[in-house]
Amino acid sequence: QTLQPFSTLTAELPPATDDAGHLYKVSLNAPAGAAVTFASSTALEVGTTADVWKKVGGYVAVAEGTYDAITADYWQVIFRRIFTAPEPLEIKPESPAAAEGEGEGGGEGEEAAKEGGEAAAAEAEEKAAEEGEAQPADVEAAASAEAEADPAMAEDAAAAESPPSTFREFLIRLQVEVPDSDAAPFMRIVTIDNDTGVETVHPLLETAYMPWAKNEKGYTVMLVAYTPRYELAAGSWKMTALTSLPLEGEEAVAAGIEEVPCGTTTQFSGVYTPNKYHRLFRDVLVSEDATYKLALRLALVDPSLYVRLEVFDAKSLELVCSVRGRKTVTLHSIVIPSGAGEEGLVVEATLDNEFMEMPAALVSRYPYYFSEMTEPPEGSEMPGWTMTVVSSVDVTLTHDVAQEAAFAKVSGAWEEEKPGRAERAAGLRALYLAEAAKAEGGAEGDDTPLEKRRADALGADMVEPELEATRVARRPELPAVKEATAEASGPPELMDEAALSARADAHLEEMVASKENLEGVDNGVAAYHESLKGQFADQASKMGDLRSKAVADYTAVMLRRAQYRQSCEDKIEALTFLKEKGEEAVEISNQPEGEKGAKGKKPAKGKKK
Repeated sequence: QTLQPFSTLTAELPPATDDAGHLYKVSLNAPAGAAVTFASSTALEVGTTADVWKKVGGYVAVAEGTYDAITADYWQVIFRRIFTAPEPLEIKPESPAAAEGEGEGGGEGEEAAKEGGEAAAAEAEEKAAEEGEAQPADVEAAASAEAEADPAMAEDAAAAESPPSTFREFLIRLQVEVPDSDAAPFMRIVTIDNDTGVETVHPLLETAYMPWAKNEKGYTVMLVAYTPRYELAAGSWKMTALTSLPLEGEEAVAAGIEEVPCGTTTQFSGVYTPNKYHRLFRDVLVSEDATYKLALRLALVDPSLYVRLEVFDAKSLELVCSVRGRKTVTLHSIVIPSGAGEEGLVVEATLDNEFMEMPAALVSRYPYYFSEMTEPPEGSEMPGWTMTVVSSVDVTLTHDVAQEAAFAKVSGAWEEEKPGRAERAAGLRALYLAEAAKAEGGAEGDDTPLEKRRADALGADMVEPELEATRVARRPELPAVKEATAEASGPPELMDEAALSARADAHLEEMVASKENLEGVDNGVAAYHESLKGQFADQASKMGDLRSKAVADYTAVMLRRAQYRQSCEDKIEALTFLKEKGEEAVEISNQPEGEKGAKGKKPAKGKKK
């Protein structure tokens, strides 16, 4: 319905098929206030969503609070709640005895049916007796004896006779009210399954009815806000949960809803340094909260870059959760496996080269970063990043030195096994970098032969007597080189003239076949080019025809427009002329009779008037 001072909406609703009726929601957008009047053909009850939901047998849980002012380009979690879903409700059907006891009408029909059933049973017993079969009475007596001997059998028999039960699943619908109409469009509801970590972002402040199964860790509901350019004033919020079954917990307003503090917001930022892993950062996040009920949001300055955010267990280095996207990625909740997170979490962010082609300025030429020998291109700005952590307690973010420690451990083992290896490796790497810079013209070259410079890099300056003695002592321990010689089976045989001629003929045939194959390929390529030329000429001809037709159509349209414009101008000129003559006629008709005749007569020629 359009917004007007007075609006009327008529709707023909389908009739109810049972006594429960139908539920309809009426939304009114009137910031200045309004009054609504309902006129219906039958009885109608009007109330808030929560009141009506209670009347139809539902359950309502309410939570409310306030939030602080939010600055521009700032991501904030307004509240975090954990819901505990109950078990499905078992609905047992009525027993057959109770169904038979309902109502007193139809007694005669039941008696007749009973008598008929007894007669049929007696006739069946007589026939079974004649054939020598067991009597039903005997069977019933045996079953009764077995039931008395085994009570469990009696319970199973009773359960088999009773109709199956049905279950009512747990449905929930969330509604969040924010009185500030300027802040509401920048807020979103997020629901998370704490067992699986599946997140669902709801774009409006209201969700559909969601079936939630009973799980171990419950479900998390969050309200997040982000405004890129505007500032939001402080305000309040109210969340209403409409459920089909009561939430687990005490009988209170917010039964089954656990409040998780999220008032601590910490931001970390930095600038990307080109490296072979395309890594923005790899840091260890430590929180005093062992459950790590926190949210992470990583935003890049460059909107064209794709990024991947991963969280690992700092002890086992197993992947806990990850997310990937363009410019901005968010982990609203981190589901920690059992026993993980004792030594913190490793948070790693990398540029996702699977979804984009890495720009040349962001790729490192050397294994780790741009050195003083390879400066970044002039005018290139490295992309910056900002990570926001929202938690209940303070968190710390420190650089992860696990990889450096592992590398140092391996290097130490190599050095212990072969002393001086690290020094020799450093000298050879410096030599390699110098050669690479010389090849690209980045540094002045050295005319000394490479062998001489390599010998200098590993020469006497880096050799100590003790190390050399150790090397000499280890040489006898080196394994001997195994050599294997192949013995000829017989004296070599020379090819005769016939064999040489046959080999030459075979080679000539191969060359002829190869030439024919190449000629066939060339002919095929030439034919393909000719077909392409023909298709191009055909398309050019069709495009020329279409252009000629378009020009002709355009000329015809413009001609009709010119004719129409000219006819309009002629009509306007005629109307103007008629209007002037009409005004003159009106003026003449309004003059006195004497003046009309005098004005109408012309003086005689040659006489004075």
